[in-house]
Amino acid sequence: MTKFYKNLASALPLAVALGFWLAMADNFRIVTSSARLLGNFGKLSLVLSYGFLTTMVVTIVAASVVSIILSLIDIRGKIQQSRHSGNVLGGVIFILILALIFRYLVANRSLYTVIDPRLAFPIIGSIIFGLLLWRLIVAFAEKYYKPLNWESIIINHYSMSAGTSVFLFGTSAALFGTLAGRVHPRATIDLTAENIIYYMVFLISGIIAWLLIRYILSRLSRLPSIPIALIILIAILPLIMFLRPAKPDNPDKHNPNPSKAGRNLLFISIDTLRYDRLGCDFNNTVQTPNIDALAKDGVVFENCIVPMPVTIPSHYSMFTGLTPRHHGIRVQASPINPDLPTITKTLSHAGLTCGGFVSMSLLSGPNSGLDNGSQYYDDHWLGAGESHFFPPEVKYFIAGKIINIIFTGRSSTPNRYERKAEKTIDSVLKWLDAVHEDDFFCFVHLFDPHWDYNAPEPYKVMYDPYYKGDLKYHFYINKDILANKLRITQRDFKYIVSRYDSEVTYTDYQLGRLFNRLKELGLWDETMIILTADHGESFEHGYIFNHSSRVYQSTIHVPLIIKPFNSSNIGRAGQLCSTTDLYPTICDAFGLATPQGLDGVSLTPLLNDEAGADFLPHEFLFSEAYPFSIPQSIGRIYTIIKGTDKLVYSPYAYPFEPTYQFYDIAIDAGEEHNAYDPADGVCAELTKLLDKWAIADESVANPLMERSEIENLKSLQYLN
Repeated sequence: MTKFYKNLASALPLAVALGFWLAMADNFRIVTSSARLLGNFGKLSLVLSYGFLTTMVVTIVAASVVSIILSLIDIRGKIQQSRHSGNVLGGVIFILILALIFRYLVANRSLYTVIDPRLAFPIIGSIIFGLLLWRLIVAFAEKYYKPLNWESIIINHYSMSAGTSVFLFGTSAALFGTLAGRVHPRATIDLTAENIIYYMVFLISGIIAWLLIRYILSRLSRLPSIPIALIILIAILPLIMFLRPAKPDNPDKHNPNPSKAGRNLLFISIDTLRYDRLGCDFNNTVQTPNIDALAKDGVVFENCIVPMPVTIPSHYSMFTGLTPRHHGIRVQASPINPDLPTITKTLSHAGLTCGGFVSMSLLSGPNSGLDNGSQYYDDHWLGAGESHFFPPEVKYFIAGKIINIIFTGRSSTPNRYERKAEKTIDSVLKWLDAVHEDDFFCFVHLFDPHWDYNAPEPYKVMYDPYYKGDLKYHFYINKDILANKLRITQRDFKYIVSRYDSEVTYTDYQLGRLFNRLKELGLWDETMIILTADHGESFEHGYIFNHSSRVYQSTIHVPLIIKPFNSSNIGRAGQLCSTTDLYPTICDAFGLATPQGLDGVSLTPLLNDEAGADFLPHEFLFSEAYPFSIPQSIGRIYTIIKGTDKLVYSPYAYPFEPTYQFYDIAIDAGEEHNAYDPADGVCAELTKLLDKWAIADESVANPLMERSEIENLKSLQYLN
């Protein structure tokens, strides 16, 4: 037993010091991946505080287990702890840390950005962590951690770790804009006087923290029983804090100046929904009875085009009536300009109680800004735990997930980047019960048809239950297929597409729950319903299970169904229209002034059956795609559609010369045969228009993405 206690006493201080450094290393991942999702410096600091405590608790427990094993094995006392062995072990671990850093940079094609402070500070922190870890291992191997000495070792390393962490975290937080209340990091880092002051302030703060903590702990160490007090402080107190109840969420929030017009709006965006997957669009295979029933009560727009097949820019176009070129956002993780008028702000100003319910982290309030004007915006699942007995903030940390398993018995944690339709609709129904007596605007975003096509049972394999192929379906096969690292057969392809179709049916079922609740509440007739998608999904042209960097009809042509108030008009409209038309259409429907300078036009004449035979919302429409990562980039791609004629222009396509493609989508719906002829009158007209549009595009291509943006995009399979 003496040897056991000796080993345990020797391991605990090492565990505490290493635990703090592991937490500090993990905090950079939190700063860089979650600053925008969390939205403010205070909440971010809370997450980091819990992360530090959680990591130390887990490390102490692990060290205790190792000590017990060590005591059992070392029966004859032959375990050698020499300086030489410690140097070897510490050096190997340090080299592994450097290798991991290098691998990260190579994997993210970021070697050329090492001088960027956004990467430099985490890299410096990791190197310092590795060097100190090496030193700690050597000290442990020398038997420096003796039972009579361990308090001073904890004090020295804890205080030094705290001071370094203050400096590194503080500068990172400043660079990521969270100190100034901004949730979107700067696109570039300049060594301005402001930034230099930030660096110096946090450097001085770190030194002060180091010296102050060491002084306080040194004074405390002279008191009796300080070892026991430190164990209680570091190990027991955090567990008590974890057991505090989670803060309740209250959707019962109303517009302080309510409207009494008796009109509501339900706006549904289904991510990645192809135009040809609904029964009302003549698909006889995929079951969508609830959406089809909605279509029978409204107008089906058969030719709706998105201005860009990318989630964030496309949603901004819906909400502002502007194309990405004019609202200014053409990448994923950028918040909308808060000065732009939006559907939410307009309807909130008109007295509607506004609520938003999103199923993807990129549309969270801090990340997108679409919560501006809402009385309630439900993105609360982000980082939320499965347990009601400890704060969800710990779930951002690796150690927090281990704690979650201990307390909940669940090995999995909620996806921080998306949630299933069932959970989102549950939140919508709870909100409707609270506000249904108000005039309301409800924005619902469902993400399920997006890759990785993983509908819950019994939907998952409902369209291909007998698949017996060798394909090992997993989250990353999408990336492997697009990178030509994985070859799939036609049978495999059919199976994967069937899983997409299952997601569509699952989404339809969940929408049925929402539609039924509206009818139960007596709100169906007085609620205008818009159902559309931000983009489609490509299963053709060798570009499969993706959408963001091509302008095929399968990616830019989306469903659009609008049920007017009282279902005053039903039918189909074949005119060319755009998702930018939704904002002015909503303004018309509610009798509100439409902002000037929009790219969209009102579809009210088609909804009210007042359009003449020659009414065209748009004579032609532009759309564009913008590949995210430089290695995949084929340059921006532009397209123009006029009637059934479509011209595609790739200014930088391989082999780096402009290319044109022309299709008559009335006779070549699959866009399989390029019929471009510069001498043809239609081709010449469209080429002139498209060239003018492309030349006017002066935006900077492929700006350096923020690390949080990259992590989000990778998680959603936008990036390799």
